[in-house]
Amino acid sequence: MNLGDSCADYRYLAPGVADGTQVHVPIRSILVETDDGQGVVIDTGNPRGYISGNTATRIGPGRKQDLDLKGQVLMRPEDYLLRRLADLDVGSSDVRHLINTHFHADHAGNNDLFWNATCYAQRGHLEDGRTNPRFPERYWFSEHLKYEALDGSQEILPGVTIVPTPGHVPHHQSVVLDLPNSGRIVVCGDAIFCADQLNTNAWSNHQDPVAAEQSARTLESLVADRDGFLLFGHDVAQTASLKTAPFYYD
Repeated sequence: MNLGDSCADYRYLAPGVADGTQVHVPIRSILVETDDGQGVVIDTGNPRGYISGNTATRIGPGRKQDLDLKGQVLMRPEDYLLRRLADLDVGSSDVRHLINTHFHADHAGNNDLFWNATCYAQRGHLEDGRTNPRFPERYWFSEHLKYEALDGSQEILPGVTIVPTPGHVPHHQSVVLDLPNSGRIVVCGDAIFCADQLNTNAWSNHQDPVAAEQSARTLESLVADRDGFLLFGHDVAQTASLKTAPFYYD
């Protein structure tokens, strides 16, 4: 589900590839529906307070830390996550499981919409997020959510496995979806921003570049010998080729 975009210098995605080029960086959320009808949402996008009709809103100096990708955020009313879900006849109470790859505001800005869900995150991220200003609690934390701390990899539902991928931030995690017809789709989150980052080893924009490269290669190995693909966190070219709601992978 497309949730708008952020206008940013390409160096934030893959430093050294096209520095100085301004691009519209896609922001997304993913809905997974299990065979028994359970709804899973992966990442919740930028805070809905950024919705501003058809006009880009510049994030002022006091709020830049709330975004992992600096610059302008463009969110239209139709980019509101509940609107996207409603188009699929899914309500917030139908979502029983919520996964944040990490708590930056463009990935966890609407967690509070899902009061009926369990939110899965690495234990260290939950602990760090409560005091770290890089992850403003007013966006990702909600008293109405049940938070489940994970210690490493875990299959939370059949075909839905969470794997630790530190580097972008210390306790980042990615999601492996094993689908019967489409194969394995690895939701990278910000472990890999885009294909250019992977292909050129451009990891200097991550908090821990060494760990980031190791995590990326681990994710790459997960689809090396089977059908499927890596779903990069903010790849402009890949996004143009993806199926988007109401179309889907199965």
